[in-house]
Amino acid sequence: MISRVRKYLFKVKYRFGILLTKPATFRCTVRRAKLRVGKEWGSWVICPDGLHSGSIVYSVGVGRDVTFDIDLIERFGVTVHAFDPTPGSIQWARSQSLPERFVLHETGLADHDGFVRFSPTTSANTVSWTMVESGQADGPMVEVPVRRLAGIMRDLGHSHIDLLKIDIEGAEYSVIPNILASSLDVRQIVLECHPRFVENGWPRTRDLLQQMHEHGYGLFNVTFGSGEFSLIRTAG
Repeated sequence: MISRVRKYLFKVKYRFGILLTKPATFRCTVRRAKLRVGKEWGSWVICPDGLHSGSIVYSVGVGRDVTFDIDLIERFGVTVHAFDPTPGSIQWARSQSLPERFVLHETGLADHDGFVRFSPTTSANTVSWTMVESGQADGPMVEVPVRRLAGIMRDLGHSHIDLLKIDIEGAEYSVIPNILASSLDVRQIVLECHPRFVENGWPRTRDLLQQMHEHGYGLFNVTFGSGEFSLIRTAG
């Protein structure tokens, strides 16, 4: 009972903090067709233009909610390459009857190749684990494999990604700059930012989006109350 209350208060605190941010800080810079894919907490806003059965989709950070991935598969016939090294997520996925076009890779995304320590963000029962030390709660810790996106794409034989979803509990602040610096052909990115896990979280979030803008990505949707941003490459 206590863990449930703590989890609820954690969510309220986070979402209230997001609502206090100034909307002008995160104004959209381009207009694109929008489609919300998935159900409730597991949904994301994407631009559906050009997506088809041959599109390459990566979904990084699975948890126990794959409604986004399943919806993409059913709508567009894509194969979703999902990535998550979290023990609870892997165990859950193995127990499910998931479509063949959902391919789970039991590794995480980072700005380097190797192993990192993962720990839960709230309690041992949560599926939200992080490699960011400031976001870790007291609880179990495991070492998990991580890869840079460039290496993952090379191993899978992909020269580009049509849609990349990133929900990695604070690691986005190091992963996104690495992706940009690698000059990878990633055409659309939807991500959740976690400013509560890093020092100067909101300034770093603004800086992150500015870096993406400078690399040719236009912001076409902001989901206030969740910290989710949808960007599409318009140049470069």
